[in-house]
This record gives sequence, structure tokens and C-alpha cells, in this order.
Amino acid sequence: ALTVAAVKTRAKYMYLVISVFIAVIIFFSAGHDTATHAFRSIILDESIESGAPNLMIKFNEASLPIFYYYSTVIYTLTVPLIHFGISAVHAINLIGVVSFSLMAIGFLRVAQRATLVTSDNRDSAFLVGAAFLSVNYVYLNYIGRGAISEALSFSIVPVAVLAILNRNCILSALLISFQIMVHPVIFIQSFVSEVAMLLIPDKALVRGIFTTLLIYLMAVAISAPFWLAQFIHKGAIRGVEGL
Repeated sequence: ALTVAAVKTRAKYMYLVISVFIAVIIFFSAGHDTATHAFRSIILDESIESGAPNLMIKFNEASLPIFYYYSTVIYTLTVPLIHFGISAVHAINLIGVVSFSLMAIGFLRVAQRATLVTSDNRDSAFLVGAAFLSVNYVYLNYIGRGAISEALSFSIVPVAVLAILNRNCILSALLISFQIMVHPVIFIQSFVSEVAMLLIPDKALVRGIFTTLLIYLMAVAISAPFWLAQFIHKGAIRGVEGL
């Protein structure tokens, strides 16, 4: 018969094995959007090496800003890797692995905070985390779709929630602003959960509302150079047709 200690140990190892297994698949995968990210990363890298950095992509007779449909932030992460000799696809997948690892660690911490303080209950967080990492959306976002910007934005959510729970306003604002920079639409989806984390733990509702407004005003202001350009040109961003 399994002892309680054995079950706890297996839960921890199961979470680790699932996390590593998915991370390895992410690194060697090529999703639906991977080619687009690789193409844009290479174009931007070549323009920088030529001494004339250009955020415009020439496609047939059209020229589109590189931030159309996808945020430029993801390419500021891949281009340095390409410059040091890593292939564009592997650079994108490496960002995916780091993003997934951040989400795996962050979600586990949030799950542990959500359970009772006793060690018996906290160990159940590994089972909750394993279930979360195995759901189709998480898995296919990285591997099937290769939607690295969307995945990176989502991976910040648990870390931002932890910063919010710890009442670290500056770190919360920086994380949320980075989330907006990476993918403004995904930020809107996660906005409700993050606001709830700001308001619920605070016994003083007025103080909670004030803190929430302060954090989001800081985040929106910091990220303005990224989302403002996308907002101004939103009429020309037509999904797949805009690529």
C-alpha cells in the first residue's frame, strides 16, 4: 500500500515530469504561427545587421509594420538569440520553453497559496498544477498553434497574481505592463482575474480600489509605446489577411 509520504513524493515528481516533458516538446515543435514569427525575426535581424533597422516588412507590393497582428516585443527577445547563432525557430521555441517554465512555477506557487497552510493540503497543489498544464489550451497554445506571444502573455498571469497578493505595487505594475506589451488582447482576458486578486484580499475596499487604479494606470502608461501604435493602426490589422 502507498504511504502518504509516497503519494506526496509521486505528486511532486509527476508535476516535474509533466513540466519537463511538455517543455522538451515545445523546444522541438513547429506550430501554426512559428513560420511567421521566424520570418519576422529574420527580417528584423537582417535589417539590424545591415545598419538600417526597419520595422517594416515588405510583402509583394505592400509594406506592413512588424507590430501588425503580433507585438514587437517577442522579436526583441528572439533577435538577440538569432544574432548569436541560434536558428530562428529554435529561438522562438526557447522563448516558449522559458515562458512555459515561468507559468509552471508561477501557477504552482499560486495553487499553493490558494490551499491551506498545512503541508497535507499544500501538496495537493502539485495535482492541481499537473491538471492545469495538461489541458488542451495550454498544450496547443505552445505546440499546435505556436502562438508564442499569446502564451508568453498568459504565462505572466500567475507571476503577476503572486506580486499582487504580496502587495508589491511596483512589481505588479511592471509585470502587467509587460503583459500588455506582449499581447494587449490577452491582457484584457486576464484583467478580471488580476483585478479580483487586487480587491478580494484587501479588507479596506477603498484602499483596494485605489491600489488597483494606481497599478493599472502605471502599467498602461509604461506600455503605451507598444499598445498605442497597435491601437492607432487597428483598422489595418485584419487578422490573417493582415499578415
